[in-house]
Amino acid sequence: LQLFRNVQATSTTVYDGPDIRIIKVTVIDFENNISFDQEVNVPKTTEKKGWKGKPPEGREVISQRINSPGDQTYLVTATDDEVILKQAAMVSKAMRTCGQRLLPRDVIEEAIAQIRATTLDKARKDPDGEKKVLLDAFAALSILPSDIAALVGHSIDRLTPAEIAGLRDTYRSIKSGDA
Repeated sequence: LQLFRNVQATSTTVYDGPDIRIIKVTVIDFENNISFDQEVNVPKTTEKKGWKGKPPEGREVISQRINSPGDQTYLVTATDDEVILKQAAMVSKAMRTCGQRLLPRDVIEEAIAQIRATTLDKARKDPDGEKKVLLDAFAALSILPSDIAALVGHSIDRLTPAEIAGLRDTYRSIKSGDA
């Protein structure tokens, strides 16, 4: 969007209640007379871990649950700062999504091809280093090397540069919440 000319991106609060804030994000291309908009629902809650089985101090607890590692987590009313941070992240993603819809498809495909070529080139130059970085990244998501071996169908010692590059795409999808 920074390189486009005659494009405007705005966000407007359309509703602000005690539990949720709704923001309308609009991106307009004045040159081609095209606009895209998206509504973003910003919940005014956040999840927090307790301490030794007790809820977080000084927070209004709405509900509780056990997360996947087995820890007690609490849904609490978010502070103003937490809501602002959550809103900024969600509005930024919505602007990016609406802005990408303005891009011609061939530009997007060319960019994706260049990203894949760069990732593959890095994996070819230093396969062991890239494999280590990738395995560490997956481990941070509680995905073990044995899980990756099961996915690719062979030992991780035999990962090819193309598989490393493909797994990097898989990691990004999981990390961003798309997969």
